[in-house]
Amino acid sequence: MKIVVVGGGEVGYSVAETLSEEGHDVTVVEENEERAARVDSELDVITVRGSGARPQVLEEAGIVPGCDVDILVACTDHDEVNILACWIAKRAGVKRVISRARGLEFTDSPTWAKDLGIDVMNSPERSVAREILELLFVNSAVHTAELLDGRSGIYAFRVAQNSSLVGVALKELRTLYPHFIAIIVYIERNGTGYIPYGDMRIEAGDLCYIVTSREQAWKMEEIYQMKKSRPLKRVIIIGGGKLGFQVAWKLENQFRNLDIRLIDHNREKCERIAAELKRTLVLCGDGADENLLRQEGIEEADGLV
Repeated sequence: MKIVVVGGGEVGYSVAETLSEEGHDVTVVEENEERAARVDSELDVITVRGSGARPQVLEEAGIVPGCDVDILVACTDHDEVNILACWIAKRAGVKRVISRARGLEFTDSPTWAKDLGIDVMNSPERSVAREILELLFVNSAVHTAELLDGRSGIYAFRVAQNSSLVGVALKELRTLYPHFIAIIVYIERNGTGYIPYGDMRIEAGDLCYIVTSREQAWKMEEIYQMKKSRPLKRVIIIGGGKLGFQVAWKLENQFRNLDIRLIDHNREKCERIAAELKRTLVLCGDGADENLLRQEGIEEADGLV
C-alpha cells in the first residue's frame, strides 16, 4: 500500500518504521529539520520537509486530486495540523485518513471526525484512560483493550498455579464452563506467543488473552487467578493533566458512590479541575508526600493512579 505519515516525531517515526518493514511504500512529512534528517537517514522511506497542513507540501508527498494514496496517518503534536492534513487528503481522494488528537474536545463527540470526513480520530490520552479504568475494574488483568464501545474487551490473565484450568485442553472449556461466553485468542508461554488450538492444554504461568464481555470479566478473573477483585470504594489519582482529569471524569460517570481524590501541585489547575468535576475531591499538594497520602487514606484505597 501507499501510505503518507504526517509527523516524524516518536509516534510518526514508529508508525513509519513498522509500515516500511512490512513492505509498504511510505512517505513521511516533517517540518522539523532534525526530525526529518533522522527519518531520512534511519528509515527506508521518502521524506518530505514542510508542514502537513500546507497543500503544496502534501502535493510533494503525492496527495493530489485523484491520487493513488491508500492511507494518510496524521500524528504530529498539533491537532489542527493533523485535522487539516486529513481534510485535504480526503478531498484529494485518499481512501482512509487517520488523525491523532491530543485535545479531548476533538474526540468528545463522534460527529467531529465524521463531519470532516476523517475515518478515525484517536486520542492517546483517552485510550490510556480507558485502559486504566479496565485495570482498576479487573485488577488481576495484565493488559486490557476495549471492544464494542466498552461492552466487551480483551483481558490478559496470568494462570495461577492453583487454577482449576491447569492441564485443561482448550476444547474442553466450553463443556466445563457452559455459561461463560469467552474465547482465548492468544497465549504467551515462557516468552513465546502461540495462536491457540483445541488440543492445546493450559499451563500454570500462561498469559491468556481472552475476549469476553465486561460483565463476565470478573468471573474469568476468578477462574484464572483464583481470586476476585473487590469493588472499588476509593481511588486516588496523582496528577491533574489531561490524563488524570479524563480518568477522574470516567470514574465519576461509571461509579456513582466511588470516593475519588485527585492530587496536583498546581493550584490554578486544581481550581479549574474542581470546577469541572462534580464528585472528585481535588487536593493541591505533592503526590509524593507520604504524610499527605496517608492523611487522604492511601492505606484504604482500592486503586492508585
